Amino acid sequence: MIDFGRSYFTWKSKPMRRDPYYKYAGGFVGREGAVHRVRIQLEAICTLTNEKNGHKEELFLLCPCRTEFTIVKDDLFQIPNGEFRPVFGREFSVPISSRPSTEAQNLKRGRLNDQFADYSIEIRSIEGSKQLSTSDEVIQATAADELMNGRTTYTDRHRGVTVTLEYPIKLINLQQKEKLFQVCMGPVPLPDLTTWDGVCVDRVFLAELAFSEFDYIEFALRRDVDASDKEKHWLNAVRGRDRRELHDPNKRPPGAGPPRSNLKAYHEIISKEVTTVLLAASAR
Repeated sequence: MIDFGRSYFTWKSKPMRRDPYYKYAGGFVGREGAVHRVRIQLEAICTLTNEKNGHKEELFLLCPCRTEFTIVKDDLFQIPNGEFRPVFGREFSVPISSRPSTEAQNLKRGRLNDQFADYSIEIRSIEGSKQLSTSDEVIQATAADELMNGRTTYTDRHRGVTVTLEYPIKLINLQQKEKLFQVCMGPVPLPDLTTWDGVCVDRVFLAELAFSEFDYIEFALRRDVDASDKEKHWLNAVRGRDRRELHDPNKRPPGAGPPRSNLKAYHEIISKEVTTVLLAASAR
């Protein structure tokens, strides 16, 4: 049972280099050559197992933060604001989809060594955990205020890959008299198996999940939505520093510049037959 509250992804940046066009490229404010370290807590884990050769690839969904300028004393938040939330493996970073599952995107995973000077993953476990496989056991563990994780597994027989998701249970509904429960949780990194190549995937969906049975689950996938022209007026209004500010206004880069953040909505529902167990351990 993973202790998500004490599990972290930590990285060391490569020395900051002056962007040829933008004053605050990447949102970083500071001297050239500056190096910073980042530690982010893990929020959920997806393990992809190749059924032919047993190879396992872990993908870690990290906790989100709002886009900010780093490291400064004031005007810390970027306005317009977005969300920084990566999915990292032990070797790869995997893009999060902004579109429905029916739409293809030209996304590819990248190597973390190309992105960071150094990085480490610390996965801590909770000792003495037990599996809960009946409604009575789930209700008793909840009533006892025990720590709980969900572990959901399903297999794509055609592609020969098994997906295992582990995530902390933060919300659970009970009807104790009727011996009913329902978990509503998320997000988790749901892999797009149409991009599976036997090692890893090139796209994941950010998904909330809900279930009230151990063999069935529903995922709600997140996607971008466009704001109306009226809402874009305030949504894209700059306050404080501007991510698109140039060193020289007369020297403009090709393209549209750093993207503005889009609004997000959970809309597409995917249901699956799965095997889910809940894991519990004493909080004391």
